Amino acid sequence: MGLKKLLNANSKKALQISTPPPLSPIPQPPPTHLTPLPTLTLSGHHNHTHTHLLHYLTTHLAQPFTPTHLLHFLKSKLHHHPSFTHFDFHIFNWASTIDSFRHDHSTFEWMARTLAISHRFADLSSLLQFFASNPCPCSDGIFSCPRTEPIFRFSINAYCRVGRLDDAVVAFESMKKLIDGRPSVALYNILIHGFVKCGKHDNALKVFDTMTKDRVKPDVYTFNILISSYCRNSQFRLALELFKEMREKGCSPNVVSFNTLIRGFFRERKFDEGVSMAYEMIELGCEFSSVTCEILVDGLCREGRVSEACEILIDFSRKGVLPNGYDYYGLMEALCGKGNAGRALEVVDELWGNGNVPSLIACTTLIEGLRRLGRIDEAFRLTERMLKESIIPDSVTFNCLLQGLCDAGSTAEANRLRLLASSKGLDSDGMTYSILVSGYTREGKQKEGEVVVDEMLDGGFIPDIATYNRLMDGLANARSFVQRQANVIVAMWFNCGGGLMAFSDARQKSMYAKSNLGEFKKKKVVVVGTGWAGTSFLKELKNPSYDVHVVSPRNYFAFTPLLPSVTCGTVEARSIVEPIRSITKKKSYDVHFKEAKCYKIDAENKKVYCQSSQDKKFDGKEEFALDYDYLVIAMGAQSNTFNTPGVMEHAHFLKEVDDALGIRKTVIDAFERASLPSISEEEKKRILHFVVVGGGPTGVEFAAELHDYVYDDLVKLYPQSKDYVKITLIEAGNHILNMFDKRISAFAEEKFQRDGINVKTGSMVVKVSDKEISTKVRATGEVVNIPYGMVVWSTGIGTRPEIADFMKQIGQTNRRVLATDEWLRVEGCDNVYALGDCATVNQRRVMEDISAIFSKADKNKSGTLNMKDFHDVMDDILERYPQVKLYLKKKKMKNFAALLKNTQENDQNKPIEIDNVKTALTEVDSQMKNLPPTAQVAYQQGHYLADCFNRMEQCEKNPEGPLRFRESGRHRFHPFRYRHLGQFAPLGGEQTAFQLPGDWVSIGHSSQWLWYSVYASKLVSWRTRMLVISDWGRRFIFGRDSSKI
Repeated sequence: MGLKKLLNANSKKALQISTPPPLSPIPQPPPTHLTPLPTLTLSGHHNHTHTHLLHYLTTHLAQPFTPTHLLHFLKSKLHHHPSFTHFDFHIFNWASTIDSFRHDHSTFEWMARTLAISHRFADLSSLLQFFASNPCPCSDGIFSCPRTEPIFRFSINAYCRVGRLDDAVVAFESMKKLIDGRPSVALYNILIHGFVKCGKHDNALKVFDTMTKDRVKPDVYTFNILISSYCRNSQFRLALELFKEMREKGCSPNVVSFNTLIRGFFRERKFDEGVSMAYEMIELGCEFSSVTCEILVDGLCREGRVSEACEILIDFSRKGVLPNGYDYYGLMEALCGKGNAGRALEVVDELWGNGNVPSLIACTTLIEGLRRLGRIDEAFRLTERMLKESIIPDSVTFNCLLQGLCDAGSTAEANRLRLLASSKGLDSDGMTYSILVSGYTREGKQKEGEVVVDEMLDGGFIPDIATYNRLMDGLANARSFVQRQANVIVAMWFNCGGGLMAFSDARQKSMYAKSNLGEFKKKKVVVVGTGWAGTSFLKELKNPSYDVHVVSPRNYFAFTPLLPSVTCGTVEARSIVEPIRSITKKKSYDVHFKEAKCYKIDAENKKVYCQSSQDKKFDGKEEFALDYDYLVIAMGAQSNTFNTPGVMEHAHFLKEVDDALGIRKTVIDAFERASLPSISEEEKKRILHFVVVGGGPTGVEFAAELHDYVYDDLVKLYPQSKDYVKITLIEAGNHILNMFDKRISAFAEEKFQRDGINVKTGSMVVKVSDKEISTKVRATGEVVNIPYGMVVWSTGIGTRPEIADFMKQIGQTNRRVLATDEWLRVEGCDNVYALGDCATVNQRRVMEDISAIFSKADKNKSGTLNMKDFHDVMDDILERYPQVKLYLKKKKMKNFAALLKNTQENDQNKPIEIDNVKTALTEVDSQMKNLPPTAQVAYQQGHYLADCFNRMEQCEKNPEGPLRFRESGRHRFHPFRYRHLGQFAPLGGEQTAFQLPGDWVSIGHSSQWLWYSVYASKLVSWRTRMLVISDWGRRFIFGRDSSKI
């Protein structure tokens, strides 16, 4: 009775129902030998549905039947019927009314698990009530059914997982009356963990006290849960006391116990005590885990005690307790980030010598750190050791190292390293050969260079004989080239005046000539990228005074919101793309498109360097440079792997049309392979297990599309594979669709649960191999390996390497993406603009300009203001600093004057001083938010910038923007302001969630039709609109295509 005191409101909910609820018969049922079913609440075809259900029962479940027959019918027949699967509990209740039938523990257990998994907790409570009053037949004697506790344990666990602790306690008290003896310690642990998870620490302690009174001995898991709870509630002293009590009672602590206390010590900033606790683990013989090392090393590194972290790891390694699987990448990153790559190399040598092999990412980080410090020889030796141990670096890191060796005059060593890498499976690419040939050319080593060129020819990296001859001629003239460079340097030394001007080639002269004619030519605008931002800019640009050049590796614009539909054949790939030349052919200005990749931006010299994407065998030989007057960067972003091992090698992404087509082919391949007779049952389950990583809009929409594709179309073509298909959605957060309203997130999770899509929230992916994906449960730290057939990675965006290199040039190294001002101009570059996912608007803080604003309003320079003085600048403040308007809206104030009046206390006529303004605006900057990386933002930015370019000359003469508070005059344009128009989340089954600004939410079939109409209207041409609409119509009539084309 101790647990009932926890729940005053539920203490009287005893499970005392002797018979199941009365079951009303169906009105006028057809002739049948079955007992009438309960009346089911259905709309529309009420009698018609019951008639079909009775017919289905008559066909598949003949009387008399046993619990085994009923269980087979529910599992194998009813649950696979598209219309009757949700009537399982009604049929269970109906069976209990038949005199000749009695449920046993198998039917109770299956029904309890089904209701718990599908979150039908009201029905689950009814089931447990019925079980309490109608025990299993095997409990007719003096002993209860041995399956009673497992049935209640699963149900109680389900209640605790969703926070229904009242129901969990009621079920627990009922179970205590039914079982023989005391409940197991596992049940108490479930209840304690449930209260702790919901933040009810005091209730968890009361359960622990009840457990002690019931003379149930707590185990290590009980103490671990309570110790963790004490630490979370900042009661670390009590956690230590409980740890001592645990050892006094003879319960040996495990690694989780120590990890929790070490983390608690570090949270209390008692680092020495935490380290001592780790050594106590060693003395007690408790095995270390990777988590233990991560807590110690990461905690010390965050505190700046990197040197101490190194010594501890080395000591653990010497003692032989350092786990073999521990990845000390974090320590390498901390050391190299502080420019201490030499010490990092010493640590790696020590640990590696003791048998603790570093991971690939740790080695790569160290190589980059050594290379940045110019310690190329040590980076070379480390790479050589890696290759001998079959640790293969990525091609980018490897090529960068080779470049460093060649620049240092060690091309022979670089070539030897390349040969070793080739023997270990790292094939040389075109860039590798180009680096070596350039190195031998600079060093004047003709014979060695010719050997490399011949290898390039054999490998197919030289496209034609002209390229081959050019490379050979360069090597043949290498010595004369070096001598000529030396002569030039001497000439420059002796002619430091006018002689330097004389030293210029024809290309420089032509550039100078062009500069003289620049004022008579059109301004040259270079647009990099043809995504949402770039295409929107090109469509809206109308001013003929520009010479526009577009650079992109793809010659089309793709309507990316429909990419999930392309993966499953709902829409064809060609239906969502529009050629860039078609978009720009009717423009009044010149547009020159170049299908190439921009690999470098030189803002100082106003140039972009590009490489043709026509043929990968050219290996950078098809390169060119474009100068510009204005540069528009709209390159987008790449998928963010968070440096998770194996993602790049084994996972699919969903950023481009090619990605969608690759996913579609992989899905069909999986079903075809699973249909082969030589494939085992376990292998079929693995092949047909589709895992989606990322619970954002893209991941959720793809999972829903894939579910519809599989169960609407593919199972009809591959009926033997239906029972093996499984779709899992993994999300690191607590819920999917976190950026949406909570109602949409909850509905999506419930719908996916009903559809059979396994949603794993609170799980982080730590590794992806060719057949398994490893996830780490955030709550427990447990690592789970999941076999899969296909993984689709959709976890957000990361910076492209070209953008990262440009950010280093302009001093933005500490940012995630390019920072622009409110006019989309890259900070530090006057004529460079950045739009879309590659950039973010760095909104200026109002507190930084308080003095300038006050000075601008104080026209008579008196040092004080009145409300009239603010009227001239009030609108400019609200436009320049949008966070002020948001703050006023939040505080429900009419205008800026109302905000200032609050600082004047009772005297409204008192002059306003600068301190009053600072007080009024102190909390305003907290309203600033970064723009989301969505197509909607990119489209509006492109439209805005094109409008600015269209009116550039007009606004130069007559500025229309807000006041320049730190300078004189006004800004040329109004700043960019994003207007959120709403967002969709397709959930499959012709249902979509739609959210508008102002907390307006719509979910269901009506939103799906709105989704159809909005997406059709947003397509860039009538051609794509007609194609997409026809694809939708074809899918409704004929289904989705499953051919592998």
